[in-house]
Amino acid sequence: GDYAEVLFARTLARRRRQGRPRRGPRYYQTPGLWLKYLLAYPFLLRRRERLIATERAPIIALFYHRVANDGANAATLPLEKFVRQVELIRHHYPIISLAEARRRLAEGRNGEIAFVITFDDGYAADLRTSIPYLQYFGIPATFFVSAGNIAFGRAFNHDAARGLDACPPMTPADLTRLGGCLTVGAHGLYHEDCGRAGPDELEAAIVGGKRRLAELTGREPEFFAFPKGIPGVNITEAAWRLAAAHFDIVASAAGGYNFPCAAGESDTKAALHLRRWGHPIEPVSLIHIMDGYTGLGDLLRGDLWGEKRVARPPWMP
Repeated sequence: GDYAEVLFARTLARRRRQGRPRRGPRYYQTPGLWLKYLLAYPFLLRRRERLIATERAPIIALFYHRVANDGANAATLPLEKFVRQVELIRHHYPIISLAEARRRLAEGRNGEIAFVITFDDGYAADLRTSIPYLQYFGIPATFFVSAGNIAFGRAFNHDAARGLDACPPMTPADLTRLGGCLTVGAHGLYHEDCGRAGPDELEAAIVGGKRRLAELTGREPEFFAFPKGIPGVNITEAAWRLAAAHFDIVASAAGGYNFPCAAGESDTKAALHLRRWGHPIEPVSLIHIMDGYTGLGDLLRGDLWGEKRVARPPWMP
């Protein structure tokens, strides 16, 4: 819309004037949190340098849902906040496609920290906000969409249960606009909770959702994200194994960092688990994610950058 165009123009003018994206607003809102972070920072920095030097730098994935300025549901993030977050990331790290992330992780070598941007569900509002912005600047992103909701224009269950009728999904025609730097992945048929589904329901959600999305786009999706995506809650072992058998990357909402496969574990044919952080609300949370800070307790346990969590099976909390 007009607001997006004005914001794009301002961003472009600022970048031309300064030669680089700005760092964002001053971050002083939570002094206690900052104190813990500053205590941990020297250790995180030393470990980051070591990870980069040994080509084991992590790939960091974020997921968003709906970018708009109407606050229509709890998952909605204002456009300007979204742009500020992406510009802050771009100032420090590259943003790469999910396909490129898979290549680096599977090959077992990554010499730089990089980010992956993803979206879940497939809200129509993003066609007027995040999608034009991402395409304008050529920023890669993957949209995980629930094919049944899109095929039949059905509201997402979590919105319908709250009586929210201002958050429609995209249409099949809208999916054709997600080209270029944007890709489409599967997100179930009707945003099913795979942690509660039986065998037939899992087959319909994961395999049926993939088939339906291929019909809508003319191309089989290679990537899948579990709806809700909390290991041990929305992901069971049976659900994981079924998804891993049909997709190259299976994403969760587990949080954490994605490290290149260790020597002897790399298998370009095996599905990779993409751990994703839910998008931060405040800038301080994004800074923590960017610098590998997962809490002072993890630091005291020697778990820098969450490396010890990687060994857990994807269906374990």
